[in-house]
Amino acid sequence: MRSRETGLRFPGQEPMAVSDAAELIEERLGLAALCAEIREAGLFGLDTEFVSERTYWPELGLVQISTPERIAVVDALAVDTRPLWELVADAEIVTVAHAYEAEARFCWQATDREPAALFDVQLAAGFEGLRYPMAYGTLVRQVLRRDVRQSETRTDWTRRPLSARQLQYASDDVVFLLPLFERLRDGLERTERLVWLEEETGDRLAALVADLITPQWRRMAGSRKLSGRSLAALREIYLWREAEAKARNVPRKRVLRDDLVLAAAGALPESEVRLRQIRGVDQVRAGDREDVVAAVARAVALPEAELPTRRGRSAAPAQARMLALFLEAVLESACQRANVDATLVGGASDLREFVRWELQVGDSDGEGTRGGERLPALLRGWRREVCGDVLESAVRGEVLLRVANTASEHPLEVVEEE
Repeated sequence: MRSRETGLRFPGQEPMAVSDAAELIEERLGLAALCAEIREAGLFGLDTEFVSERTYWPELGLVQISTPERIAVVDALAVDTRPLWELVADAEIVTVAHAYEAEARFCWQATDREPAALFDVQLAAGFEGLRYPMAYGTLVRQVLRRDVRQSETRTDWTRRPLSARQLQYASDDVVFLLPLFERLRDGLERTERLVWLEEETGDRLAALVADLITPQWRRMAGSRKLSGRSLAALREIYLWREAEAKARNVPRKRVLRDDLVLAAAGALPESEVRLRQIRGVDQVRAGDREDVVAAVARAVALPEAELPTRRGRSAAPAQARMLALFLEAVLESACQRANVDATLVGGASDLREFVRWELQVGDSDGEGTRGGERLPALLRGWRREVCGDVLESAVRGEVLLRVANTASEHPLEVVEEE
């Protein structure tokens, strides 16, 4: 992400009302002119409205855009929005968004690339000491002292025509993005934390892309309890369901619910008769039941050496829970001193990961792993600057935890020994 002088000029210097300021774009030439304007400006605000309940990929209804000159609402059902996503994937153009995940997925779907120069105002606010995650309207009130109207959360954004009220709500979601960008970017530059935002954004986008391109069958709740053979069946059923849902363009659960995927993998049914003994399977299409049995058969036929390995962890030492509770207070204190929201830095799972690392016998192997585990997130990158050193000092017994102010929201204080 480039640090640049934008010279932003917001229309009328005040957020606008869509009825007299925003433009509804429903044809290719209008979109081309908007894209040329964005490329000239070098940045734009972005939000989307979509429906995700009916299809495999969310149905994109509207794309809302703010530039230094205007607000535009693009009808994604009337015009191909790929040119907009090409801009999002362009490293020369800064895309400003709030809670970017949906927009990043649309970008990947359209271009096979992730956003290249993304500035998420929600993430940026966390590095400025504001609560994370913070809703858009709350963020606008706290940073800009302005109000945003309540969003139409139950609107079907794929139905036409859209009312002026719906378009008003949609455009309101981008009116404040560029003012937020300018205020938050300036603050991060003053504190030299813009690089922290870039690092965190890059890591999160990489994780999102990994989820998109790698089937996440191991993440299914309950999979850790399965045997190696049942894990193989889980993988086969999951991959079949993924391909089937994508081909039909329906949500995964419309093909086979998660609980039935797990149940079939655990039972390893050798026939449809055996599969139908699982409660709820009778509601599955007959052809799909045959496919599930075939998927199980492929898993059963695998040689033992080709079965997935179980990812169980040994029981944590008795002291691990107490250490994690103590370190939670240390982490909170470190984040308070650094003026970074603790939720953004890490939670209970990150502290457990850190404790496991510290309790491993032996040193790091020189490649950032110890005992087969990677260096914990709390000891990497910007997080180490915030809390890594004090956490390591804490487990060495070099800090004291005391009650500083019972009336404070953060009553505990960590004191490092001299």
